[in-house]
Amino acid sequence: MIKFVYFDIGDVIVDCSRYFESVCADYKLDFEIFLSFYVKHKSDLITGKLKTEKFWEKCVNYFGLERVDDYNFVKSWVLDYMPVESVKSLIIKMENFVNIGIISNINSGVWEEMVSVGLVPKIKSEKVLLSCNLGVKKPEKEIYKMAQRESGVKPEEILFVDNQEKNLVIPKVLGWRTVLFD
Repeated sequence: MIKFVYFDIGDVIVDCSRYFESVCADYKLDFEIFLSFYVKHKSDLITGKLKTEKFWEKCVNYFGLERVDDYNFVKSWVLDYMPVESVKSLIIKMENFVNIGIISNINSGVWEEMVSVGLVPKIKSEKVLLSCNLGVKKPEKEIYKMAQRESGVKPEEILFVDNQEKNLVIPKVLGWRTVLFD
C-alpha cells in the first residue's frame, strides 16, 4: 500500500514551458541567448552553490541591464509558470489519505515564491526536498535516500511522480513505485 507520494515540481505540478518569457520581454533579451547563459549556471543554481539573486546580478552585468533596482527576477520567473490544475487538485485530495512530499531540482527562492503566489498547493508535510537546499540533485542517489529517510515508511510504500525517466531509475532500484508523468 502506498503511504507516501513524492512529486517533482517542474512539468508535473507546474508547466514550465514559458520560463524566462517575462524577463526576456521586459529587457528585450534574445530568449536563446538568455537560456544559454542560464544553462551554463544551472548546475550551480540547482545545487545551491549559486543563489538566484547572485545569478540575477550576473545577468545584469553580462547583458548590461539597466532599471533593475525594483525588478523581482524570481517573481517574474515564477509568474511565467502555469499550474497543472489536475495535479494540483489531486494533491489537495490525496493529502487526506497519504503523506505528500516534494523532490525537486530547483533554484533558491523559487519554491517559496511559487507557494507565496499560490501556484502550488501548500504541502502540509515538512517533506519538501529541494536540491538547492541539499546540495544534491536528481538523479543522484543521495537525494532519494534522504527522501526515503524523511518519509518514515518502507521503500515499497513510496510512490514518486516525475516527468523524466532518468529521475525514476534510482527510486525503482531502491524499491519505490514510480510514475512517469507526461
